[in-house]
Amino acid sequence: YSIHGLWPSRKTGPMGPFFCGGNFVYSQIQDLLSDMNQYWTDYKNEIPSFWSHEYEKHGTCAASLPSLNSEYKFFKATLDLRKSMNILPSFAAAGIVPSDGQSYHINQLKSAMNSAGYGTPAFSCFHGEEHITELRFCTDKNLKFIDCPIRDQCHDLVMLDAIHY
Repeated sequence: YSIHGLWPSRKTGPMGPFFCGGNFVYSQIQDLLSDMNQYWTDYKNEIPSFWSHEYEKHGTCAASLPSLNSEYKFFKATLDLRKSMNILPSFAAAGIVPSDGQSYHINQLKSAMNSAGYGTPAFSCFHGEEHITELRFCTDKNLKFIDCPIRDQCHDLVMLDAIHY
């Protein structure tokens, strides 16, 4: 699973804030490029345009936190969060295996992630709201996993599709 982003958000109300001022400087993350290419791949656009977008839209809004107050810290902290997670093994421990055609109750998947210490994520889906496209994990300001206050965008029965290369 790859990273989409780290999005500073309010606990309630509309999403955001967005675009809090500042520009992406590619040279600031040179030391992180190996991990960026492994964990934060952009399948649609040329690198680094996606990283630039994510930093300018979301990372600049995290700058009030000392742990995220630079471009380097923002990307490093996000990578460290992702690298700390063992998503597929956590699903497997709960008897959940990605496959083409197997459905699971969404609460089974949430429970597996919660049991692994990642809080209760929110899920996004497409194709009739049953094929999972995103797992959204939430953290507090100290980057500790919490239960997500946002709602799922899926049916109760969902499919965790197998990954084909």
